[in-house]
Amino acid sequence: MTRRMTVVRATYSHAGQIAKDLRQVDRQEIWASHHETPEDALPRAISRSQMAWTILWDNQPAAMFGVAPATALSDVGVIWLLGTPLLEKFSTPFLRFSKHKVKEIRRHFSRLVNHVDARNAVSLEWVRWLGFTVHPPEPYGIEMMPFCKIEMSGETEDV
Repeated sequence: MTRRMTVVRATYSHAGQIAKDLRQVDRQEIWASHHETPEDALPRAISRSQMAWTILWDNQPAAMFGVAPATALSDVGVIWLLGTPLLEKFSTPFLRFSKHKVKEIRRHFSRLVNHVDARNAVSLEWVRWLGFTVHPPEPYGIEMMPFCKIEMSGETEDV
């Protein structure tokens, strides 16, 4: 059987499926930052995003990601990704895809930002690999837990 990663427009149905199996570190992050459950956070992320996609592995929702404008008139994008343990099954194609997709997203935003829970070592390693600047942890969110601000700005490369 050929294993395959596909990317489709995010739906609220995908959000519900991913919320049920969200990685523990992502659950901790959304609770520490916003006191939200995955069932609340994923639909909210879709509704606020200018672009949002679901990554499917063998037609199973494995992760959802997107970018929302920081403010209504802003060209700063708040980039996000929430995933299931299924992401580990196809890390190489996911890494290749994510590098390409971030370049594509940069065509629409002059700067990308967000905050990543300092406990989320895998996500911090991934955003560094993508080329984000990762700042030292500072208190952030409702719980005032250590989070690292991430940002990417400057000229974009042609894809």
